[in-house]
Amino acid sequence: MTAESTLSLLSALWLREPDAAALSRTRQVPTLKPYGAQPGELATAYTELFLLNVYPYASVFLDPDGEMNGARAQEMRGVYEQYGYAPGALQEVGAADHVGLMLGLLAQAGHDGHSILPYLLDWTPALCLAVEREPAAHPFYRAMASETRRALLEQRTVLNLPPPSPSHSHAAELELESVEASEEVSLRAIVHRLLCPARSGVFLSRARLGAWARDLGVPLPFAGRFDVGLSLFEAAGAMGHAPRLVDGLIAELEEWDATYAAWAGAGWGDDAVAWRARVRSTACMLASMKEALRLSAPP
Repeated sequence: MTAESTLSLLSALWLREPDAAALSRTRQVPTLKPYGAQPGELATAYTELFLLNVYPYASVFLDPDGEMNGARAQEMRGVYEQYGYAPGALQEVGAADHVGLMLGLLAQAGHDGHSILPYLLDWTPALCLAVEREPAAHPFYRAMASETRRALLEQRTVLNLPPPSPSHSHAAELELESVEASEEVSLRAIVHRLLCPARSGVFLSRARLGAWARDLGVPLPFAGRFDVGLSLFEAAGAMGHAPRLVDGLIAELEEWDATYAAWAGAGWGDDAVAWRARVRSTACMLASMKEALRLSAPP
């Protein structure tokens, strides 16, 4: 299967539940071969993963507020117009910066993909890691995420893509620092930072938060991700489990940091360095929080 065909297949798999024809095509990709699940099984797994837990939109990972339809979504609409790219799926997804749409454009661009690939490289590996670490993700989708990352890094080598512009990266970091400096230091602000990948360096899904809640014996509401995260911290604090929760968060950050470090030496380069910096900054925040909890604990 050619690189363009693989990218086209991955685009389709990210965009919607696979039918029998799409699953037949996956047999041509060695890394997806062992996961011969049925369409019905994968349809349920797709909904659970991409509609309820890990959101495959660039703005969710890159926007300082972690919201959809941010600057990258607006930017991609302009890019699509420039390339005359108007797939039917554009009307089916929540925003123009869905990874499936962007992979489809990269597949269509072929050797001209050097101008498209940067829009994927600065965030998609982090999305892939979120899928690979998702507690209940189907093995097929973990393999799909891993293959997506591999295909993108291979394209970076094939297209001989230069590293990201330092000035652009620095401007983005300054914007994030400005947002953080103006924030009120509160539990809500801490949870908000943790749940914004552009600031924390990680993606914490509702399922991941729920797993910690079950481990701590903490009840959680059925609500949006932020409300679930806030409830988790509040309940853990009320039950005296806040130190254990912070330890769990620090351990999770260490896993992401180690993976980013490995990927930095395996083709992701400066983008991985930028994500590691976010993780390390968040780890420092949690270390301070852990120390404050220790000092405030009764003797």
